[in-house]
Amino acid sequence: KEYTLTGPPQGITDNEVARLLGKHLGKPVMYVDQPLHTFEDGIKKGGNPKFLVKDLIALEKMKAKHGSQGLPLSLTQHEEFAKICGHDPEAYEEYLLAKDMMSPLEIPQ
Repeated sequence: KEYTLTGPPQGITDNEVARLLGKHLGKPVMYVDQPLHTFEDGIKKGGNPKFLVKDLIALEKMKAKHGSQGLPLSLTQHEEFAKICGHDPEAYEEYLLAKDMMSPLEIPQ
């Protein structure tokens, strides 16, 4: 079975992510829009594993196709997300406030 897991119904722009990160970190963070090939070259040169480069590029393509607000979350998708992940989707600011650091593996404490 295929699941479409997305965040909360309200989307978020890249500029809003930068603003919220800056607020959370207590220093300015700026989003810089760049061509996809430039982004890809940069993350490859940064030593990221191939799977991560592939996933990040796919995410950027999805954002380009559907707009920076992302895909809308239907009630069914919301229920599937909660069933699979064990919690409701959270807004990005809620995520930042609840986590001391971001990591690929988040273990509930």
